[in-house]
Amino acid sequence: DLTITLDDGVLSAPRAGADVSAIRLRARVADGVARIEQLTGTWSKATIEAAATLPLELLPPLPVGIERRSGPATLKASVRDLDPAAVPHAPAGLTGRVSVDIDAAASGADLTTLEGFIAFPQLEVTYNRFRLAQQEPSRIDIRGGAATVERLVLSGSGGAVAASGTVGLVGDRPVDVKVNGTLNLAALSGLAKS
Repeated sequence: DLTITLDDGVLSAPRAGADVSAIRLRARVADGVARIEQLTGTWSKATIEAAATLPLELLPPLPVGIERRSGPATLKASVRDLDPAAVPHAPAGLTGRVSVDIDAAASGADLTTLEGFIAFPQLEVTYNRFRLAQQEPSRIDIRGGAATVERLVLSGSGGAVAASGTVGLVGDRPVDVKVNGTLNLAALSGLAKS
C-alpha cells in the first residue's frame, strides 16, 4: 500500500500561467487501484476539487513494480469561479466567470463504457464589454462513446448563441454539432484584431 498526503502544496507550471496553490491531496494506491480521496487547490482565483478511482491498468506502465488491475473508474471534479482571462494566451479584454462540474464513470478502459456529464452552473464571458451568459445551466451528457450537448444557450450584449449535437469519442470520432446565433459585429471586429 502507498499513501500520499500533501498539505498546502504548490505546483508551478509556467505554461499554465498562475501556479496551482493551496494544494491538499489525500490518495492511496492499493490492490492495483489509485484512490484520490481528496484533491483541492487554487489556480488564479479559481478553486478546484476532485476525487477519483483509477485502476492502474488505465495508466501507462510505471517504472516501479506496483500491481496493476483493470476495473471501474470514477471521477468527480469541480472548478469554481474561473476567469477566462487567466487562461494562457487568452485575448486581451476577455473576462468572465466559469464554473464546471464533471461526474463520470466507466466500467473499464473502453471509452464506450464511459457515462456521465459535464455541467456548467456558471458560464458567462465578456469580451471588450460585450457579454454572453447562459440563462440556465449548460450540460453535456456522455454515454455510449459520444458526448451530447444537451443545453448550451448564451445571450447578452454580444448577441445570442445556441449549440446542440454530438461529438464521437471513439472510432472515427464523428462530429455532428449545430451552432446557431447572432453576434454583435463590434464584438467580432475586436476579436479579429487580437
